[in-house]
Amino acid sequence: MLPEPDVSPREPGARSAASDDRPAPGLPGPVRRTRAVSRKDMDMPLDRLSLILRYAVFALLSIAINWLMQFLMLRTIPGASAIYVALFAGTGAGFAAKYLLDRNFIFYHTSSDHRQELWVMVLYLCTSVLMTGLYLASQGLMYYKYGECALYYVIGTLVLLCGYTTKFILDGQFVFKQSADGRSSSAQA
Repeated sequence: MLPEPDVSPREPGARSAASDDRPAPGLPGPVRRTRAVSRKDMDMPLDRLSLILRYAVFALLSIAINWLMQFLMLRTIPGASAIYVALFAGTGAGFAAKYLLDRNFIFYHTSSDHRQELWVMVLYLCTSVLMTGLYLASQGLMYYKYGECALYYVIGTLVLLCGYTTKFILDGQFVFKQSADGRSSSAQA
C-alpha cells in the first residue's frame, strides 16, 4: 500500500515528508534523508569546543614536556634523590610551558605592566601549587610502591588530567578574569 501524499499546509519552499523519501539503490523501500547538523543544533558553540580542544592539546603537550624532563632526569642523575630532582624539574618545565600557552592562547591575557604580569604569574602559581601537591604525592607514592613502571605514568597522567580540568576552572575564575570586552584582565596586586 502506498503512503498518502502530504497535503498539510506548509511554508513556501518547504518539502513534504514524502519528498524526503527516496528509494535506496539495491534495497527495497524508501530511505530517509538526514540533514546535516548545524551549529545551532549542537549543545556547545564551536568557539567553546575549540577552546576545550586547544586546552586539552596544551595539557597533553605540557604532560609530554613534564614526562620527557622526568625521563631525562631519572636517566642522568644517579642515586635515591633522582626522583625528587626528576619530579621538580618535570613539574617546573610543564608549569612554564602551560603558563605561556594558557596566557597567550587560552585566556589571551595581556598585562598592562610588569607588576601586573608578576601578579598574574603568582596567582597562576598558586592554582598550580594546589594541583601539584596532589600530583607530587601520588607520583612519589607510586614510585616508592611500584618503581618506575607503566602504572607510574598512567596514574600520573590521570592525576594531571584531573588537575588541569580543575585548574582551568580556577584560572578562569581567579587568575585571568574577563573584562567587559571579553579580554582577560587580572586584578592588580
